[in-house]
Amino acid sequence: MKGKMKYIISVLSIILVVANSSNVFAAETSAGVSAEQIISIDAGKPTLETGKTLEEVLGIQNARATSMPNQTWDWSKGKYSGDFEISYEYSYTKYNFSGYSQYYVDTKAERDKWTAASNNYTVYLMKGSGQGTIVTSYSFNSKDWKMVRFYNLDPGTKYAVCFSKANDGSTLSGMFYIYP
Repeated sequence: MKGKMKYIISVLSIILVVANSSNVFAAETSAGVSAEQIISIDAGKPTLETGKTLEEVLGIQNARATSMPNQTWDWSKGKYSGDFEISYEYSYTKYNFSGYSQYYVDTKAERDKWTAASNNYTVYLMKGSGQGTIVTSYSFNSKDWKMVRFYNLDPGTKYAVCFSKANDGSTLSGMFYIYP
């Protein structure tokens, strides 16, 4: 009887561990984005925008009090999450982040009204101070959750994310998660 009881306890323990492991894994994934849907961007490969400011790329003459964040996110607090609402061209995250060679950005956004730009928006990976310079970027046309993986980054550099849209009279509202 003792042997059967030990066997049952062992089997139940294994089932419990496996079930809890699955739950932890599911919590670490993006909201409904599978591994096959992750958009991977090699930040080590320069683009036409690399090293330029948003003013240079977007043709903005007067930025609206937006600049690179001065505060650094503490990764011991977990994922960095937030929301944004953009009426003009762009908005930076409140925190910068460093310490890792890759970052995932999960995002979902939608406009308040129809425009010719539809639900187009761009996620810029930025570095530097002031307005910062573009490391790389990715553009979406979707209201669904999307995940971008920026990799081949310098762990010693402070990065920030900037969300951008066309200045078309609409407001883009969204949310995001950033994590290594």
